[in-house]
Amino acid sequence: DAASPADGSSMLSAMLDGSTDGEQALLLRKMAKRDTVTKLKALGELREALSAHGASWAAELMPHWVPHFVRLSGDGSWQVRESACAALGQLASLLGRQLAPH
Repeated sequence: DAASPADGSSMLSAMLDGSTDGEQALLLRKMAKRDTVTKLKALGELREALSAHGASWAAELMPHWVPHFVRLSGDGSWQVRESACAALGQLASLLGRQLAPH
């Protein structure tokens, strides 16, 4: 698992090529951290941001969210996995059929 941080940071930098806004990039960066508490806070902030910004913001986030969800859904903490699935559910309810391509 020693290669994970390097892989995660290089994957993150490749994804955040300027196509996300600052808040999205910050949330994704926080979700890529190793600390469980940081991930949980970031996922909570993501859910709040989704409520505040709506479907268009969620649609912009979606291509960047998918690889993070894959990582978070396999996290060692059940709280992180549960929170990631709750965030995905909120994304799905906001996006509806727009979720299909992802």
